[in-house]
Order: sequence, then structure tokens, then C-alpha cells
Amino acid sequence: MKRRYMAMLGASSVLVVGNVAAENFGNVAYDPKTDQLIVTMLYSGTNADHDFSLQWDQCKTLPDGSNEVTAEVVDSQARDEARQDFKKTVSLSLDGLPCRPATVTLRATPRSYAAVRVPAAPSS
Repeated sequence: MKRRYMAMLGASSVLVVGNVAAENFGNVAYDPKTDQLIVTMLYSGTNADHDFSLQWDQCKTLPDGSNEVTAEVVDSQARDEARQDFKKTVSLSLDGLPCRPATVTLRATPRSYAAVRVPAAPSS
């Protein structure tokens, strides 16, 4: 009986995780006029009012001298139940970007990646 209960508990956990909102990317581009990333987010939830921000990893310098860095796209409502699909284009600040120029790889879920080249910071 205990084994059967544990199996049911495991199955229900999988169902709950399956209903959590997931993110993916549409278009991703660098906008030199605003010095921001313009990203079309594709996500699911109960509402469209999700906000997105970046959490930067450490910069890596490659053998050829170029830089690369990964940023996790953080959804303000990551646990929102996935009931409806939404599409939203957002401007994401490059504040906190640890190195420039760099290839920036955005990560939303373990299987959702997008890369964009960000040039050196504009002069003041």
C-alpha cells in the first residue's frame, strides 16, 4: 500500500510540474539606439503580465580573445499555471553585463537558448 501511495505521489508531482509556465524565444536582437536586448518572449500562464529580467553568469574569455557570457531570463511569474499562451516583446537592460563586446547566450529553460552579439559599450 505504501509503495502504491508513493507511486501516486510521484505521478502527481510530474503533473504539477507539467502545468508550470515555460518560456521560449522568438526574435532576439541587440538595439544599438537603446543599448538593450529586444527579445520576443513566448510563454504560458494565467495572465500576460509577466515581467522578465536577466541574471548574468560570469564572462568567459575564449582562446581567440573573444568573450562569451550566459544570462538566465528570469520570469517574475515562473510558477504561473500554464493555461494560455502569450507572446510579448520586451527590452532587457544590459546593466550588469560583465564584459563587452561579447556573445550573449540567453537561457530561459534547459532547452531554450538564443545567442546575440553585443558590441563594446557605446561611449558616453
